[in-house]
Amino acid sequence: MVACFRYASIDVHSVYLPPPKVDFDYENQEWIQRQTEKVVDGAELLFSEVLNSLSKIAEKKIGIGAPNCILRSPELRHQIAELNGILQKEKLEFEESLQKALKREVRKGQPAIDILEINRLR
Repeated sequence: MVACFRYASIDVHSVYLPPPKVDFDYENQEWIQRQTEKVVDGAELLFSEVLNSLSKIAEKKIGIGAPNCILRSPELRHQIAELNGILQKEKLEFEESLQKALKREVRKGQPAIDILEINRLR
């Protein structure tokens, strides 16, 4: 078997090099702001739905019911109060993390809002 290769010359007409330093403009990034608003709205909806569900469970189980519910009501009240406390703690942690993401120190060449932190909160 014999192979034959034929080489052709290449003509380079122009070369475009990127600038030595690429500057990004982080001034107006509406999409990050929209994502932040979406995360905040979703969190508010989640926290309000959980609080409403806890309230409905409390009304249903502790309120008017069978006589055996009266015996369990102190235990149920304690559990629901504990769940409300956990919900408030989670909400406070979320709000602190959100403020940390929104109010972080802005350095030149970096965005004002960290999209990775927003995605973590999601």
